[in-house]
Amino acid sequence: MAGDATNTEGDETHVGYGRPPKSTRFRKGQSGNPAGKLKGTRNRRDFPGEQLRALLLKEAYRPVKVKVGRKEVTMPLAQAVIRSLTDAATKGEARAQTTFFKMLSASEAEAAAAAKEETPDEMPEPEVPEFEIQIVDVVDGRPVPAEVIYPDELEENGEGTRTGG
Repeated sequence: MAGDATNTEGDETHVGYGRPPKSTRFRKGQSGNPAGKLKGTRNRRDFPGEQLRALLLKEAYRPVKVKVGRKEVTMPLAQAVIRSLTDAATKGEARAQTTFFKMLSASEAEAAAAAKEETPDEMPEPEVPEFEIQIVDVVDGRPVPAEVIYPDELEENGEGTRTGG
């Protein structure tokens, strides 16, 4: 092993670990894997997820015909699904309401993150629509007046109590 230190790197006679024969070494400018992966190509394991993502986006924006009232309207599938979700949520379906609010909070969080990247002067304040809440009787669907006295609000001394009869 003492003789290894005296050999120079260019010595053709010395062959061993990490020092292949001079005739089989790579030439300058020659690749070690000429038929290998090209620069910029993606790894094989990413392809199925990427293909699925592309297919999902293609289907999400595919135009479909939807009945709105008595008219047929053409809109992207994603918009039609969100429309049916909001319709179900307004009818009181708890799962649809939960899903809708999760989607809404996720999109608001994404918009807030995008707003942080921009300067605050460029982002206008979002308009909050004004609305009025009207309480409706569960039994007959008539509007309930705002000054209704509920049993919990009745005083202990008997004022304002209703008599059954």
